[in-house]
Amino acid sequence: MSAVRRILYAAAALCLAATMQCTTHSTASGGGGIETVAVVGHARLADNSIPTDAAVFVRPAGFLAGADLQATLANASVDARGDFRLDSVAPGPYVVEVNDLSHNSGLVACSVVVSGNGTFDIGTDTIRPYASISGSVLLPSGAGANTYVQVFDLQRLVQTDSSGAYVLSNMPTGVFRLRIVGPGGDIGYRDTSNIVARSGLVTVLAAVSMFSFASEDYSSWKYSKRIVLNTTAGGANVAANVMSFPLQVRLTSANFDFSQASAGGADLRCADAQGSHLHYEIARFDKDLPAAEIWILLDTVMGNSNTQTITLYWGRPDLTDWSNGGAVFSPSLGYAAVWHLDSLADATGNGNALVNNGAIAAAGITGSGFTLNGANEYLSCGPSASLNMAASNLSIIVWEKSNDHWSTERMLFEHDVWANAGTYSFSTRNDSILSFDFPSALSEVRGWQGSNADGAWHCLAATLNDAIDTGKVYRDGVFLHADTVRSSIGSSVASCYIGCRGGVERFFKGDIDEVWVMNREISAAWLKLLYENMRENQSLFTMQ
Repeated sequence: MSAVRRILYAAAALCLAATMQCTTHSTASGGGGIETVAVVGHARLADNSIPTDAAVFVRPAGFLAGADLQATLANASVDARGDFRLDSVAPGPYVVEVNDLSHNSGLVACSVVVSGNGTFDIGTDTIRPYASISGSVLLPSGAGANTYVQVFDLQRLVQTDSSGAYVLSNMPTGVFRLRIVGPGGDIGYRDTSNIVARSGLVTVLAAVSMFSFASEDYSSWKYSKRIVLNTTAGGANVAANVMSFPLQVRLTSANFDFSQASAGGADLRCADAQGSHLHYEIARFDKDLPAAEIWILLDTVMGNSNTQTITLYWGRPDLTDWSNGGAVFSPSLGYAAVWHLDSLADATGNGNALVNNGAIAAAGITGSGFTLNGANEYLSCGPSASLNMAASNLSIIVWEKSNDHWSTERMLFEHDVWANAGTYSFSTRNDSILSFDFPSALSEVRGWQGSNADGAWHCLAATLNDAIDTGKVYRDGVFLHADTVRSSIGSSVASCYIGCRGGVERFFKGDIDEVWVMNREISAAWLKLLYENMRENQSLFTMQ
């Protein structure tokens, strides 16, 4: 057995043992937990003899071997009668491999169901001499080494040699899908399907070329649609050019055929009119609803134009998913934290994950957001260096919806040093005033507008230009008020709160979504474009 195989089987055994110990059982009388069964079967060699002590591996359908074995796994061995038994297997689709780890292997795909006697019999598996699969991988010039080949459903992982060649020499007979994983960085993975392996024979595959994000040729994608941007008075009505803009594209059954795309939208790609590849983030891609939200970074959105286009591509399911929030909402572009609130993750890559303190998931302005009860529910984030805005410009964006009329302050976002005054915050005072506060400087900017308690989604924003000590507040892309700020924001690596002050007071009642914090001042045109792009019945683009 090769060194790689020995390592894989040893690692699998350790992981499997740990996994089996954690399995939850249920009782016939209705106890809690996951109901499981014992999978039983029988193994024979081609001459009908018994492969005593052959290993038995159970893998969930779609399993891929790797350094981190997170899937539910099980293993056993064949006894002197040729029987094997794997206890505590949850219902679902699996692949069972019997392998004597020297010359022979066999494979059975099954869908385990709970039975009255507590066992699921997969029948007899005849194991035969190994099949082999060989091939090679071509990397772009300058790419590193450490390219691996995985086999879906099996505990197989081999590394290519210095020339890019690989051999899978211990395969059972069957039809397989391989995944070639590049050396990382700007090289992802490729899948190759319908690979036939036959006992005693070598299947030789054609060389597989790996691509970087920039080197993919989108002309090989099956489907595409143009996205036409309209910033004229008949569209988003933004006259100035807007730089480094995250365009949101919402996909529904009305503008996109989800059946043509890969699960999770892994085959989606974007390019501008010149063919340059555009970084994007898939915030959600749900083929069952169906619905998706994709953020695409545009270098420039032309003002007062209806001729600018980009293209969305899909229909190439064998390649890497390049979705990358950190590329769209990059700290280099001034993003400190971006919470889409479809999850608690921070899209920027700064690691500002939120903690949910009782908030309930609900439909947002886009995808999902959270509902807060106005009494004790909020979201929070621990101390973060990236949210320290000492002597910095600042922008805060929050989408909110509420029916609640109040006469006191309700916090939308606060960066706090409890129980001191805090460093910066954004709130509503009454239900018709927006307040951008710098408590440690005893300074604030207030803007008045119509009531926010109208049950509609509103985009509320505040910006600070530290160089000229000026703060501004906006509502739905409309400038409300500017004022002089007395001093710069103080230095503080502290916690922040969405929907309350310090976790103890000034709780917001309503829905919150898309909370962004930036260490730069965004322009009125940028905010107007964002609002027109994200609002219900958006006006910025059409798909053709």
